[in-house]
Amino acid sequence: MSRVVGNNAQNNKEIIDAFDEHKNFSQKAGLLIDHLPSQGDGNAGTGSEVRAGICSVTGKILEVCDIGYRMEDHPDCIYFFLTFGNYNMRVLVDTIKQQLFNQREHVPVNIYYTDCLKSEEEVRTQLDYMAGHLVYSLIYGYWKRFPYSFIYDSEQNKELPVPDAAAEIAAFLERRDFPGLKQYIEGQENQIMTWRHVSGVPFSSHGIYLFMETLMYALKIFFQANSWRNPLDDLTLPGLLLEQRDIHDFFLFMENCLTEYEAFIRPNMNGHKHLMDMMILHIEQNLPTVTLASLAECFHLTSAYVSRAFKSYTGENFSDFVTQRKLNRAAQMLTQDISIRDISVQLGYSSPAYFLAKFKEKYGMTPSSYRRRHLVHELSDPNPSENVH
Repeated sequence: MSRVVGNNAQNNKEIIDAFDEHKNFSQKAGLLIDHLPSQGDGNAGTGSEVRAGICSVTGKILEVCDIGYRMEDHPDCIYFFLTFGNYNMRVLVDTIKQQLFNQREHVPVNIYYTDCLKSEEEVRTQLDYMAGHLVYSLIYGYWKRFPYSFIYDSEQNKELPVPDAAAEIAAFLERRDFPGLKQYIEGQENQIMTWRHVSGVPFSSHGIYLFMETLMYALKIFFQANSWRNPLDDLTLPGLLLEQRDIHDFFLFMENCLTEYEAFIRPNMNGHKHLMDMMILHIEQNLPTVTLASLAECFHLTSAYVSRAFKSYTGENFSDFVTQRKLNRAAQMLTQDISIRDISVQLGYSSPAYFLAKFKEKYGMTPSSYRRRHLVHELSDPNPSENVH
């Protein structure tokens, strides 16, 4: 598909200012859009609909910028071959990324882009090179941009982030020095990210991936050898990376696995009980709005860890636990002069009808019937204080 469009940029001055207004279409460049439709919440659409939406949004931006383009659909990504005069690719990519987020936020996207080149053959060479290194999306997460120079320079860096990772991790595990291992993980994460930000030449995807793989499988084997049915048992590294937002979340997940293992081997550990009591208090104080994600974020834990911890500590799933606490509080509020609609709103229910259904499911009667029953009981009890212990 080829297009060179007319100038309709008068109403888009902020975007157009980044580009030369001369119609000298002598420069060549390319975009590679990597998307992850499986991360949508059901609103993303089918695979073909996802790609059509990405192409539509991107095409409109290119048209606004008076950029000629041709698209190619590939199994794992979409190529855009661009033709125009002087340009600022970073501004263009940021603009496209922002528009895709605004209009297609259910589909995580990364944009890889080439240098300014003289021929389409050179553009294809760089696009094909980047298409062979889409693992950067798994490592760094989505909604980012990657210039060709970043990918190329990284891949030329043959230094490993942690040359002796397997031996160092094994030593911590053999000593059962879990706090020390957590500090070690944090230190290696900082080293990887500091190298990337300070020197401008990050470690290669192979080097980073190798360290992450070594860490993950060392922990998995250790947990299995110690008879713990752990969170890593059914996960592969690519699968786990798809669940995390970026490299930081991966390392945080590893640290939380260690925290959970410590709780497993010391079930009566005061620290674990204190943590669970603090989380329950947080739920009580934020009952109308608390979610599993918000609770995990507040205590710097993963949602998966909090979910398992609640089941182990309370015998209930997190959602059932919160529901029961809400309904218990609703029963208390029904003994006061508060309308049923207001009770529903104050407890964070989406509608009074849903609140009514959940209340009846627990108590076997509607909130109105429960209130009447309480009033009748009060009126028929001449000495209610004597029943209080």
